[in-house]
Amino acid sequence: VCLVIYGVWGAKLCNYLPLTWNDSTGYWLWVRQFSHYGFNTGYNYPNELMPAAEFNRFGEGSPFFVYLYGGLGLLVGWVPHLPILINFFLLAVCLYLFSRSARLAIEQNLVLGLVLLVSWPILLFMATTSHETLNQAIAIGMAGIFLKLIRGQDFSARSKIILVLLVCLAGLVRLS
Repeated sequence: VCLVIYGVWGAKLCNYLPLTWNDSTGYWLWVRQFSHYGFNTGYNYPNELMPAAEFNRFGEGSPFFVYLYGGLGLLVGWVPHLPILINFFLLAVCLYLFSRSARLAIEQNLVLGLVLLVSWPILLFMATTSHETLNQAIAIGMAGIFLKLIRGQDFSARSKIILVLLVCLAGLVRLS
């Protein structure tokens, strides 16, 4: 992704701004707004329709994506390319954890890298502000956890409860 951004387009990550109106632009605006104002923001809904859940001030879907990315913006400070950096970080951490839990050899890690290199949904959404990269990172992380379960590794009761909560939270990231 960085090779295309820097090498092909001659741009920089710090130049990132969504230019065409689509879902990614809306999410970027919501994340930026939450990064600046937290829960003290106005309401952002299509056609000014208010949702049934009063705590959600950001669109008709789940606000957890905006809270997660915007919360990180509150902690580290907002820059326009922050969502992309979060995507890079989340995907890298989950891939590392999967590789460790699967106990992949060097050759297998290289094949995993090649598979990811030709997986256009991962490459396409990594440089946008949308739920997809977060969902992909969660799926890769869950694959590592389920691989451990399939291999028969024992989990403590606490770990099982945390796993169930993570699965529930993953389902809340994107309700559609």
